[in-house]
Amino acid sequence: MFTAAFPSVNTLGVVPIMVGAGAALGPMLLAGLASVLSVVTSPRKLLSLCRRKPYVPVLVVLIGVGVYFAGGWMVGLVAGTPAQAAEGVEGEEIAGGDPEDWTAVAKEIIRRNDGQAPSVDGGQEADVETSLLYRGGPMRCGSTTKTGPRGLRLNWAHKDKSAMVLSSPLVADGAVYVADCVVDPLGSFGSIYCLDAATGELRWKTDKDDEDAGFKGFFSSPSLSADGKALVIGQGLHYDVDSSLVCVEAISGRIRWTVPTPLHVESSPAISGNLVVAGAGAVEGPAPDYKPKGNPGYVFAVDLETGEEIWTYSIADPESSPVIIDDVVYIGSGYNGNAVVALKTAAPDKLDGDRLLWKTDTPYPATGPVSAAGDLVLIGCGKGNFVEAAPNPEGAVIAFDRKTGDIRWQVKTSAVVLGPIAVCDGVAYAPVRDGTLVAIDVAEGGKKLWQRDVGSGTPLMAGPAVTDATIYIVRNDGYLVVVDREDGTVLEEHYINAEDRPGSMDLCISSPFVVGNAVYVGSETGGLQCWTGGSK
Repeated sequence: MFTAAFPSVNTLGVVPIMVGAGAALGPMLLAGLASVLSVVTSPRKLLSLCRRKPYVPVLVVLIGVGVYFAGGWMVGLVAGTPAQAAEGVEGEEIAGGDPEDWTAVAKEIIRRNDGQAPSVDGGQEADVETSLLYRGGPMRCGSTTKTGPRGLRLNWAHKDKSAMVLSSPLVADGAVYVADCVVDPLGSFGSIYCLDAATGELRWKTDKDDEDAGFKGFFSSPSLSADGKALVIGQGLHYDVDSSLVCVEAISGRIRWTVPTPLHVESSPAISGNLVVAGAGAVEGPAPDYKPKGNPGYVFAVDLETGEEIWTYSIADPESSPVIIDDVVYIGSGYNGNAVVALKTAAPDKLDGDRLLWKTDTPYPATGPVSAAGDLVLIGCGKGNFVEAAPNPEGAVIAFDRKTGDIRWQVKTSAVVLGPIAVCDGVAYAPVRDGTLVAIDVAEGGKKLWQRDVGSGTPLMAGPAVTDATIYIVRNDGYLVVVDREDGTVLEEHYINAEDRPGSMDLCISSPFVVGNAVYVGSETGGLQCWTGGSK
């Protein structure tokens, strides 16, 4: 749960294909058009400009109109109508190579328009049965590699000076998908973007919905459909209302659909086949009661292809990120709910009996993501949230029988568990708000294998990424920590906030993602980063 309101700048490019004189003039026209659009389409920039220099916006608009018509004339001369030249690429940035290499640009456009989709890892096509979810899958391991890199060094960083990356990155077929949010006096704004995993070059960036309204800030993390074509993410921070679930084309960032809610969607969506499920969380009043202001929250299911809402189910404050297993969705209920809920995912006309399969109470608000562990589902809970530590901290990791909802075991923790629990090779790794990382044997009744203060007293609210020998986790004060998986010994620490702008809000809560020899992670002030190393 997040308790602050946070914007971003739209990136809009129309990429004509030109030859001869058009190749020389094209980049200049596009640069002028991009400059105009960056001001005209950003309420924050336009407002600031109007206040400082009232005559400049008029000049910008006149120049923009001139550039538009000049560009349209040139494109019409060489490549047909502007609409034909730009078809299929509006709202995109084409990554890689010299911007004047229009042959390469053309090939990229053809590839995208042919619908070639990304794969999950290593250039292999994604399993048609498997979506790439928040933290990689229902076990939330945050890794697609066995041997984790050591001796990490910063490879690249992509950052907007004012943007915070609270969302956790997702990596597939050489692309990194993530979202951000920016502190702004006018409200919460955000953007979704895709980077080249090897170089950090921007492939595309989207910050407006299908009705041309700016996105609110993003806390939710993206999930990718099994065919690699659709990216789905929730919109809004904890005090935001009227926020949407958003689906974009993974290749271009073009909006496929949005599903509005009266609340916010901090929940990272689960995708199963053609079904998307997420939670719309409540906006609460102050401690200690945290009573909802208006709608108390609900879970909703959406058709992946059309964005049509299939069903909704009222649950108090479902900020939790769900998992779907065997046509059942499991999700936590937070403030004023204190439960884990299992719901049948069938459409109303195919539902057999009640949608509620079971509901089991928890001793604390269950705001953490749900993780799958064989015939169990696990969740973290406790007192406190991402901004406020409880005066008397308590927490727990709880394992539920997937079929019945019975509690199989429960492990008490020294504070709330807010981040995702990684379940790898029968061991659950739980991040605790007081800086403790706990390893739990799932099969042995929740036996603690080890417990380490890897945060040096600094909260751990991001989830761990787990490989065969190493674990990667982020501390709130802006450090990426490498931990020995065998006993929790800290092996390396690397500062990921901007050196000239240390985090002031202690909101390094983006969970790292490990692919090959690279670790991808977001930060409060350092943007999205890629750290690489060798094996040891």
